[in-house]
Amino acid sequence: MEEKTILVSVEEARELLGGIGRNCLYNLAKDPKFPSFRIGNRIFINRLKLQEWADEMANKSILK
Repeated sequence: MEEKTILVSVEEARELLGGIGRNCLYNLAKDPKFPSFRIGNRIFINRLKLQEWADEMANKSILK
């Protein structure tokens, strides 16, 4: 996976998120707050927005 790419695949996003399950990531992709979108049948995730999303989720769990 080249770090200069803007978009990552589901498999690449799973790796970036610590190896979460494929079904879990597909469920996240259905959430409008998750930085993903479809091109045809493929799901892509914006790498930079994924980092922002993960930071936001971490902050929310710290504040609870």
